[in-house]
Formats: sequence, structure tokens, C-alpha cells
Amino acid sequence: MGLYKYRPLSSNFEIRVINLCTEQDDLRFGQGPVHCKIEHVVLESCQLTEEARSGKPVKGFDGSWLSPTVRDVKINTDEAALNDLWPRTLSEIVSGTESLEIRDGDLPWRYVWGDYVALSYAWGDPTATHEIYVDGIRMRVTANLEAALRELRSHSRIQQGFRLWIDALCINQEDLKERAHQVTRMKDIYASAWNIAIWLGPEADDSDLAMTAMQYLSLRSKDLDPLRNVYHRVDKAIVDFKPIFYWRYSTVKRLMRRAVFRALYHLLERPYWRRLWILQEVALGCQNMPVICGTKCIPLDDIYQALEVIRIDGAELGNFIIRDVRGRNAMIKSWYRTRGDNYGISEKLWERPTEIIEGQIPVQRSKSVLYGGIFGALLLGREAFASDQRDRVYGILGLPSLSDIIKITPDYTLTPSQTFITFSRALYAGGDLNGLRLVASPVPAIGTRYLKLAMFSRPRSPKFVHNPRVISVGCVHVLPSWVVCWSCAQNPAFPLPRPGNLYPSTKPASKPVFDSNGVLMTVRGVLFDTVSSLSAFHATESESSYPFNGRSRDSIYGGHSATNEAIWRTLVVNMTQSGEEAPDTYNSILSPKLWDLGIGGVTRKLFGLSDFYWRNKRLRLFDRTLDVVISGRRSLKQKFLGVSENDTLRFPGNDQSGREAVMWAMRLLAWRRLVTTDGGYIGLVPAATKAGDHIVVVQGCDVPLVLRQDDECFRALGECYVHGIMSGEVLKMVEHRSVAMVDITLC
Repeated sequence: MGLYKYRPLSSNFEIRVINLCTEQDDLRFGQGPVHCKIEHVVLESCQLTEEARSGKPVKGFDGSWLSPTVRDVKINTDEAALNDLWPRTLSEIVSGTESLEIRDGDLPWRYVWGDYVALSYAWGDPTATHEIYVDGIRMRVTANLEAALRELRSHSRIQQGFRLWIDALCINQEDLKERAHQVTRMKDIYASAWNIAIWLGPEADDSDLAMTAMQYLSLRSKDLDPLRNVYHRVDKAIVDFKPIFYWRYSTVKRLMRRAVFRALYHLLERPYWRRLWILQEVALGCQNMPVICGTKCIPLDDIYQALEVIRIDGAELGNFIIRDVRGRNAMIKSWYRTRGDNYGISEKLWERPTEIIEGQIPVQRSKSVLYGGIFGALLLGREAFASDQRDRVYGILGLPSLSDIIKITPDYTLTPSQTFITFSRALYAGGDLNGLRLVASPVPAIGTRYLKLAMFSRPRSPKFVHNPRVISVGCVHVLPSWVVCWSCAQNPAFPLPRPGNLYPSTKPASKPVFDSNGVLMTVRGVLFDTVSSLSAFHATESESSYPFNGRSRDSIYGGHSATNEAIWRTLVVNMTQSGEEAPDTYNSILSPKLWDLGIGGVTRKLFGLSDFYWRNKRLRLFDRTLDVVISGRRSLKQKFLGVSENDTLRFPGNDQSGREAVMWAMRLLAWRRLVTTDGGYIGLVPAATKAGDHIVVVQGCDVPLVLRQDDECFRALGECYVHGIMSGEVLKMVEHRSVAMVDITLC
């Protein structure tokens, strides 16, 4: 990055730290170019001061950052006044700053050489660089890092003398051996830091407004109704001639103006939240980590509490945040238009930052049903950005859920493919096979041009559809199917929720066995069932043979009523978004009105239940088609009046619980096939699945997998949900010897 020549590190415990020059050193350093010095220090207990060893207070003992912080929020509960003041200026609602007085100035340092703060940030555009001075020598760094240093030199703790550890400056990036060694020490470096400062970037896109809004929502999160002064819903019965015709009109009145929502969007879309290395950096921090954006600073916990408010009502509040920047229909754009990256137009905008923060230890407040444990760590790393593909593996080794399990040494002389194989073998060696759920199986072509009128669900089958485009070809590298490829695009389907209490992990009785060539992996499992009938995975799937109906099978769930329950529970994988078992009220998902026409404000273009219905009406679900399951056996008069056997179901269009159920079902159904099996089960499987593929329960994997037989071995296609075998039922069958545990070789 410049002409600076690094002095080699002399021991395994030695690191470099940055002494940032501030106006406390010389008034000329308060403005102008950034000046700093590199110092070599040792992180060993022998370097601790006597006070630190004896547990006496040292500088920064209370963990406070003591920088200009958005604090003392005064909430105006008058909605009219809030509507007037909130968008124009926040100074009338949020005011005051934290005291800058340092009360521990006379205390000793933790180490004999001082103490340090680790910086968590995104490198930024490598072509946009600025000059700084390191030991008096000009050096070019990314513009984002230069802006961080320029801001940090005005913060009290840095002026007090706390050093900085910054990867781009403290590691000789040109020395691959040193780089690999320092990567193995990243966990210790961040864990040993006095604090970790998060730098989101310079002020832009009303970031000051967004930071204050985060503080406001954080305080609101403690209210019984945190959204009271954000918006409220208005439901009006326009036409009410029951039972023949009934129309409710629903609208939402905002109490915040668009400037706030736009500012929040841009703050959450910043590159920082998608950087790979921040996963372990944030996980090793604490709740009061300072989050700095421009000149504003708030504790990380305030960011978390605000994101929780958004996550509670992502279907409405989250939609406001996205559509005010990306357009009214942003959250319903087709996958091909996003080129596989839907971060800025989906729930991931607020869910990913939340899950990153929940990676901290101990996680007693986590409400995630998706992330957590080994699989959660893999998911977060899979969705992150890294300039070096090998860092997708090395960057998550320090995460708490992986650090004690995977013992590999970063080696930048290996190719990415070799790195992925090495990582997968180390991951599975302990018996946890949840990495198989991340298989990047192909997704067939869909038509990208079609006829779809506003009030009618089109297209039906592939009629009026053309311009087919393959969504994902899967992994293009010559890798075994059991290897997690971190370079190829991930499958677009939303990952199945974390098993939690509903789906207990299958305890591995034996570890997998690898062949001498590193191509085959043999595991223990049950070849439980095979796929029989499959739906189309998308309304415009180009293959006209879908829905595909295999041989008719009887439902193992019982009569029509029990089978209907199995169907709607499958559509929501028998869970709510918060992780509880799906309540009986979720049966409203089978309302015929919903499947016929959808619900305004809920149906997402070609991902709505109505679109799935029109494409898959002929899908046989045991002894009935989907059309009969939803609409029932109706006379001409009943069809004309819109009456069916399911009309006792509550129509979920205008209540929060119903809307959540519909949104959740659509999210899980997208890019998956609804299937029945030869054994009479119903489930959701990857789009790559075909008739005859095997449903397999593998020891060490929390959910069943779909495998395809290839001569004497099997290729993994991905995870699946099969209703009735998700709570350990197959293990009980093994105990009763109704099914057998066998060796399964994956290739």
C-alpha cells in the first residue's frame, strides 16, 4: 500500500499497534493529514502492570468510550407534534451528549506499554486511496480507513493514549507467511483488546439522522407498543354483503416521514455489514462497543435494540425502509433482476446485522431461528464479501462456534478449491454434518418475460412465458458434492430455520470416513423415502412437465382434515418466525380466497401463494389435487359465490398474525418444490430435486437431506423438510428396527 518497510515480528506473541497522533501531542495533528507511528508490543501476561495482575482499576476499567454520543433521548408522545418534528429536525426530540470528562486519567495502564483498541471496519474500494504518514513516511491506504483515522484522532480515548490495532496497517499484507500467522491470531488480538470500535464510514445519506433514529427506536423497544409513534394501521370495511361479497380496505398511516426511513436504509446497506471479517470481530466484542458513523457514535446495543423493533414487523416497517429508496415494488423483484444478490431488497437488510450482533458471547437474548451454532456461522460466512475467496474460510475460524472444533492453519499457498476441501474435511471430522445443507445445487430455468395482469394471477403453466434464464448452475468447480464451495453463488432458497427444540440434532454415533483420494465420504444414515410427485418451483418454470404427478399414494397423516393440517404446517415448516411451534391459527394459509387472488400488500409478484396455486393446480397431493385441497369440491353455484369447504378458515389479509403466516410461507416456499413421497409424506425440497431422489436422514445433520444416486454413491442436493420426521421419529424407527441405519457414500 505504500513505500513503508515493515520490521519483522520477533515472536509469536508480538504484534504491531498504531500510535495515532492527535492534538494532544501537537496542535497541528488536530487537522490536516493523518500522522501515526507503528510500535511493536507483546501480548503476554508478563507485560501486565502490577495493578492489572492484582485486579485493581486501570485506565478504561468501566468500559466507557467517552466520545460524543447520541444520548438522553426525550420522546415527544404527541403524535401530531411528532409527525411535524421528526422528519424536519431531530434536535427537538434527541438532544444532549455524554460528558467528555475522563475520570480514570490518573490510573495506570493495563500493560506496561499502555493499551489498545481494535478497529472493525470495511476496507472499502481498493482503488480509492488517500495518503497518510506512518513514521514520517507517506503511505497510501483506502479512503475509508483514512476517514476512520481522521475521525478517531478527535475521540477522547485515543487522545488519552490508547493505541489502535488495524489489520491493513499492523499486518504486512505483502508477506504471506506473516499474514497467515496473524490470521490465526486474530481471535486473540480482538479478544485481548480493551475495546473494539466499529467504523461504519464517513457521514453520508443523512447518516446523522439514521444514528439518532436508531437511538430513538432503541428506547422505543422497551415500550409495550414500540411502533406506536412510527405508524398505525387503518382497516375499513368498504363493502359488506356477507356471505356473498365482502371487501376490506387496509391502509397504513405513517407517523414518521420518508427521510427517516431513507436514512435507515442507507445506514443498513453500508458495506460494513457484509464484510466477512467483522463476523468474528463483533462476536469477540461487547454490548457497549462504540459504533461510529461520521461524527456520531452510539453503543452497539442501541443498534441491536433498534433492529429488533424492525425485525418484529419487517413486513410493514421493513417494507417502508426499503421501498422509500428502492421503489414501491422493491421487495417483490424477481431473482434474475438482482443477479442473485437480494440483500438490499429483502429482510436480510436488517436480519443480517441483527444476527451478526447476536454472535456475541454469551448469547442470552438471541431470538434467531436461523443463525446460531455451526450452521449459523457457516451461513453468515456464506453470505459475506471477501476479496480473497480463501478468507471466506479463514475469516470464520475465530467464531466461538467453530474455533474449538476446526483446527486448521491458514495457508495462502493453497488454491481456493484446496482450501474448501481442507475446511470441509476438518468441519465434518467431528461428526457435525450440517455443512451438507449448504450444497449449491442447480436451479432450473425460469421464463423472465410473461403476462401478469394486476387483478389476475398469470401466467398459468408456461403459457405466455418466454426468454428462459437459468437461475443458478450450481457449483462449477470439480469438487465433491459434500464440499462446501464458497466461491459459487449460493442457492436462492431461504435456509430452513434452525432446528432448536423442535428438530433435535441427530447425535452422531460415528464420524465420517474419507477415502485416500479425498473424493468420497462415507456417513451413517437412513435411506428413508423417495420423491414421487413434485410441484413447479416457480410460477414461470420453463420445464412444462411440472407439476409432475407420480403414482398415487395414501397419506400417512390420515383423512382429509389431518392431511390439510400437514400441508399448511409444511408450508411454514411447522414454525413461526420467532421459533415457536406454528399455532393452529396458521391454518388460515389454506384460505381459498388467498390462493385464488392473493392479498394486496402481501403477495410478492411471482412468489405469492396465488401464483404457486395457478401453476400447480394439477399437482396431486395423495388422493386430491392442489385445486381440490384449496377450493374443495364445489358445485357451480358455490364456485360462482366463491364458497368452499375451507370457508370456515379465517381470511388472514388484515390481521398481523395472518400476514406474518402468509409472508413466512411465501418465503419458505420460494425456489422450492412441494412434494409427496412414495411413503405417503409431504415436504419441501430443493428446486434441483427430481422424482426418484432419496430423502435421507444422516447422523450429524439437523434436517433431512435430498440425495441422488450416482452408481454406487450419492450426490447431495441440499436440505429438505418432511412433515412427520423432523422431531427424531426416524431415530425411534431405527430403535424399533422398522428402518435400518446404513453406510452412505457421498461423492
